[in-house]
Amino acid sequence: MTPLRGLGRRHLSTRTLVAVAVLAGALAGSLGGFIAGSRYLRAHQPYAQSPAVPAGASFAASSLPALIAQISPSVVSVEARGPAGQNQGSGLIVSSSGLIVTNDHVVFPAESGGSVWVTVSNSAVALRATIVASDPRHDVAVIKIRAISHLTPVTFANSASLAVGDSVVAIGNSLALSSQTPTVTTGIVSALNRTVTASNSSTTVTLSGLVQTDAPINLGNSGGGLFDATGHLVAMVSAVANSLDGSSAQNVGFAIPANALRSDLAALIHG
Repeated sequence: MTPLRGLGRRHLSTRTLVAVAVLAGALAGSLGGFIAGSRYLRAHQPYAQSPAVPAGASFAASSLPALIAQISPSVVSVEARGPAGQNQGSGLIVSSSGLIVTNDHVVFPAESGGSVWVTVSNSAVALRATIVASDPRHDVAVIKIRAISHLTPVTFANSASLAVGDSVVAIGNSLALSSQTPTVTTGIVSALNRTVTASNSSTTVTLSGLVQTDAPINLGNSGGGLFDATGHLVAMVSAVANSLDGSSAQNVGFAIPANALRSDLAALIHG
């Protein structure tokens, strides 16, 4: 995989199997705004609208199995296929009607014709999904599967209350090891309000206000979640840093904070 070259001394690559093609194509194709579906979204149950709960705190090791069992059903595996290639990533259930939020760069291969498939936790059945809205500028997309029983939406935390040192759990389809059982890693909030610029020879995208974490992030984690000690979503994983020689940096990942994600979803819903 050729890494996306960041400005200055940053070398970044987003978490997909074909990062350069996906990110560059997404921005070149629709940088000016959202694609498809604002009216469609209004007709469906929107993302979780309950007030965001405070984020933060630490967890005891003994509590991790119960915490992971609580939040894993809200994380799905996403596969996109189309003219731009094939991607495997992750997504987060945001409504019981089947709405899922992920990164735009995860589903980009299918935005110009193709297909998106979603596998929910502990299921062997891949469900066809529809791309209903996307904002490439903020690397956010909304997809939808048919409503099935026992869909578990995430509960959004108030990411403004995050502090450096808070414990987090990262869950996603890491390295596409299994679409049925996501990979879990743990870490802390390493920094807040990071600005990350990633680019190739023709396109640059800048994401601001990101949460930095040392929880190990790998290919396929894009669109997955960072959760706090109470099982509430504090951020959606988007990118990981590379060192200057192009190899992966040690435990430096970046995620879109929950408050910004809620705002993006509201903008997509209301057009």
